Amino acid sequence: MSPTPTFPNDTSLREAERFRQALLDTGFATADEIAGCTDEEISRVAAVATFPLPDECLAFLKVLGRKAGTFFQGKGMFFPEPLDTYEAAEGIAAEPGEDLTVEDRFFFGHHQGYQVFFFEKGRPEVFVYVEGHPGEIQKLGESFFGWLWLVCERSQLLREDTERRRAENEAVRQQMRAEGKL
Repeated sequence: MSPTPTFPNDTSLREAERFRQALLDTGFATADEIAGCTDEEISRVAAVATFPLPDECLAFLKVLGRKAGTFFQGKGMFFPEPLDTYEAAEGIAAEPGEDLTVEDRFFFGHHQGYQVFFFEKGRPEVFVYVEGHPGEIQKLGESFFGWLWLVCERSQLLREDTERRRAENEAVRQQMRAEGKL
């Protein structure tokens, strides 16, 4: 059974609110597309863990734990997913040739069941294990918010690049139309 959950401190809550605002500012979400978890839902997630969760994770749940627009779209990161992610990790660990261990880890999210994101007991870093790549646990960030900011930055760059390419392709199509080639 999990230790009694503690709720996020003011510093982590301020960082979660700052991250929420960044999602709004970058267009990843509108205000009505962001929702946090209730205290009862946070307690349910914390009860799944066998150790206290990092404060930053609790703050994320409080401010953004139910939905965050298009951020992490397609990933099982939002409540109630963290309640079942341990089972996805167990499924991967049970497969032949996999070396994922589930002890002393809290699996808080997944991507289509073949990638699982987790914390290790007593450590603030975020890790991922990808099915089919035994022995290749990757550290994604030094802390939960460090990882979230990195994902947000990369997602924003990818979105900007996609928009730039669309604009370039449309300019080429317009030129070809003007020249009678389309």
